[in-house]
Amino acid sequence: MTGYFKKYKIPLKFPLVRPLHLNQINDMIWIKNLPFYVISTLVIGSAVTVNAQLSLELSTQKSYRQNQKSVQFESGKFKVDLSDGSLTSVGGCNFIQYYPPGYFTDCFFGTAGYLESGTIPGVTPPERYIAVTSISPATVVEAGAPDRGRLNAAPASTLRRPKAGFRENSAVISYNLNTAFVEKYTITRYNASTSYSKKQRRKFESDIVPGSYQYYFPRLNQPNVPVAIIPFVYPMPEGSVKGISKLNVLRFTTVNKNKWSKDGFMELSYSKPNLFKWTPLAAQALFPSGDTLSFAIRVIKDPKNPNSTIRENDTFNGRVQSVFPDFNNASDPKLYLRNPTTSSFTVPPVFAGGTKGVVELQLQRNVKTSGVTYDNSFRRFQLPVVVVNRYSDYQDLAFPLGKKNTTILDDTDGDGYNNLNEWVLGSAANDPTSKPEAPVTTLHEAIYDSDYFAFYRVRREVIPRYFGFTIDQKLGTDPDIVYTLQRSRDGSKTWLDFPDGYYYADGSYSSTPKDYTRSNNSSAYQIDWVVKTTPYEPGIRSIKSNSPARREIKVRTSTAADVFYGLEYSPNIQPPGTENDTYRVKITLKKK
Repeated sequence: MTGYFKKYKIPLKFPLVRPLHLNQINDMIWIKNLPFYVISTLVIGSAVTVNAQLSLELSTQKSYRQNQKSVQFESGKFKVDLSDGSLTSVGGCNFIQYYPPGYFTDCFFGTAGYLESGTIPGVTPPERYIAVTSISPATVVEAGAPDRGRLNAAPASTLRRPKAGFRENSAVISYNLNTAFVEKYTITRYNASTSYSKKQRRKFESDIVPGSYQYYFPRLNQPNVPVAIIPFVYPMPEGSVKGISKLNVLRFTTVNKNKWSKDGFMELSYSKPNLFKWTPLAAQALFPSGDTLSFAIRVIKDPKNPNSTIRENDTFNGRVQSVFPDFNNASDPKLYLRNPTTSSFTVPPVFAGGTKGVVELQLQRNVKTSGVTYDNSFRRFQLPVVVVNRYSDYQDLAFPLGKKNTTILDDTDGDGYNNLNEWVLGSAANDPTSKPEAPVTTLHEAIYDSDYFAFYRVRREVIPRYFGFTIDQKLGTDPDIVYTLQRSRDGSKTWLDFPDGYYYADGSYSSTPKDYTRSNNSSAYQIDWVVKTTPYEPGIRSIKSNSPARREIKVRTSTAADVFYGLEYSPNIQPPGTENDTYRVKITLKKK
């Protein structure tokens, strides 16, 4: 960090300084920007008793999004979190009523705490009884007075000071309910944050500059007497820099062959490893013991917009999610790289074609800057990506060196199917014994847990749903392709297109359902097949919202709603007269 300390006149070797008396601290509160070597001694222990439960976390947060032309500032936030006191409880043991120790096997120590007021993460009324494993009360900062918390002094900048605006998240807990010595524990929590939009980068950087920030909070039992705490803001690498600066700049330099899609996403390979490279961060700009660099591919909120924000939480379980890695039950699924100076990472080809997301490198700082202050800043460097299923990749893997010049419409192995159909339908284009499999009509069933209904106590039941088949289409292909479903009724001698719509027992076809109320002929509205092509957005028809987009062609017998089960059902037989029909999928290139 030589460049940083030189720029801000910070000595590289911190001299020993005696702890200052409280009066000396009060004399200095008006100083805007104290030298770091002096500030580092002004811990809370100089004014009040040091308490390990007391902490002030300061965080500068910035996100950058890279596009084909530049790296853009997306958003930012400046956060301050004051915590005095602590509580640890066991999840799943928060009950509406009190339970003594040993009552439940999963809560053998009982619900020994009661939340009288305020909030605790994971505990919401009416679940106010808490299974407490450890608790410590506030010993320095008074709760209930967020208006007395304020920023008193800061480095020379456009940030207004003094500045109030703290919000309270404190809690009062009655503890040791299973004894005669019930006491009240107050845990003090104050927080403040300022958000900066995409157009406010200049304001962010003129408000928040490196240096020391002095905060006042109400003293416990003497709220009129301030407690002074001084955290720090240190420089960090950025995604792009305006003007003259010695800060490192991180941007992606190479992703495979650096090919961008027409809609603004960097293209990844479906079948080959994807190599990401970025500008390396210099060790001088980092805290080796407190900085980490992680890699993840996040879920994009709007797959049609490469500038869309990420969908951070899974809509099904509320947890932080990612497309890669897809760790189950992880609080924040991401891969930590070997060290923050790492400048490359290879992602395996484990994604469905057409998958879109946002690659995210996150530089996370977790540094203790004094006795009770911490810097938890981070920078996010993002790149929108799409997984493309290229014929050229398939060609490289499928053919010997001497046959790679064969075109996509050639029938290289002479089995009657060109390379295009074999690529899309999953057969080997260099093996005449490997041919695309034709779809076959079968019975599709659903296992239904009827315990869902209190009045119907059959544990599990198999319910016939429909007869037919489903074709999953390949998304994100290069070149673009067209699926055509066809049917033959004469033993595969002639083939006719089998488009979306309704096919009736009398041989007629309609793109929309017929109005059977106007017909006296029952066969005029007796449906044999329903053919429907449906695209599914990411997360649809899945128990995880990070599942990829899908597109399917479904051929099924007609269905109706069963009011008892709330599910679809139909006769579990193939429609009479269709037993000898055969089906196939024809793949053609999309006309430009």
